[in-house]
Amino acid sequence: FVLAVPVPVFAEQPESRTVLVGSSVSFSASLLAPEGHVTYQWQKDTANINDNATADDPTLTIAPVELDDAGAYRCVITDESAGKAVFITEEAILNVGGGPGTPVAG
Repeated sequence: FVLAVPVPVFAEQPESRTVLVGSSVSFSASLLAPEGHVTYQWQKDTANINDNATADDPTLTIAPVELDDAGAYRCVITDESAGKAVFITEEAILNVGGGPGTPVAG
């Protein structure tokens, strides 16, 4: 008996960014051909982000950005129709700067 595990094919993955404090930033993720209902769980530094505004959303928006928002972001996508197959995007690094002469956090 061989169990076929779906190969993740991402249509979009989050990309690393450098932004200033007070600005906004968005990360997006999606599968190329999901088989059914898809859920999204965004994570920062591998910990779930439990914000109602980002739950089950393919786009994570942070506004306004603060220095402590710097970190590694990724999305865990679950395809409910593919035997609850779980796909994890590459990490996107968010670097945050405070303005001229301020070191960049990240």
